[in-house]
Amino acid sequence: ALYKAKENGKHGYCVMRGEGVPTANESFMPVNTIPLTSLLENMDGGVALLEMGDPMRLLYVSPSFCRVIGVDPLDFVLPKALADVVHPDDLVALERVLQDGVAQQHPAEHTHRVSSDGKSWFWWHIRAVQIEYNNPWPVMLVTTSDVTHFKESERTLQEANERLQLAFEQTTQSLWEVDVQAGTFSTFCPEGKFSAPQA
Repeated sequence: ALYKAKENGKHGYCVMRGEGVPTANESFMPVNTIPLTSLLENMDGGVALLEMGDPMRLLYVSPSFCRVIGVDPLDFVLPKALADVVHPDDLVALERVLQDGVAQQHPAEHTHRVSSDGKSWFWWHIRAVQIEYNNPWPVMLVTTSDVTHFKESERTLQEANERLQLAFEQTTQSLWEVDVQAGTFSTFCPEGKFSAPQA
């Protein structure tokens, strides 16, 4: 059976059955033989290892992490202070969420801006969980998702609503809305929205 499996090449096996039962030769690709580097290069989000010291430092980032923020992995020198990639306005809140996650031993989630050069900012949603790691400081495994498109859409919608509200405040007319499915009637006036009781 070993010789038969060897003849068929890597990642195969051969099962020898009882007398009169044909030999089974199979070829397969176990999941654990998929190179981890291939997964880390081609995933949409990024992966990082974050040391929870003072200051917090990135110990490892995946190639996909670098691709999303637009930097060559060879140019991204590690370890790197978390403050070097996170927007200053978002840093304190992010650090607090991460520290709470370690203290309470639960996953931490946060949405914030990141950049490799401090000029082009991207919105990321991260999920971080503490892992066993040979380090004097706790280390968190961080997975990232790029939510820039959603944040930009949200900002555009908010700006449109603000313009509509401004225009509405300059008129004496009222606007009303009927939601047939919910059975509600609402009127809008410069002072705000008034909802009549359901019929």
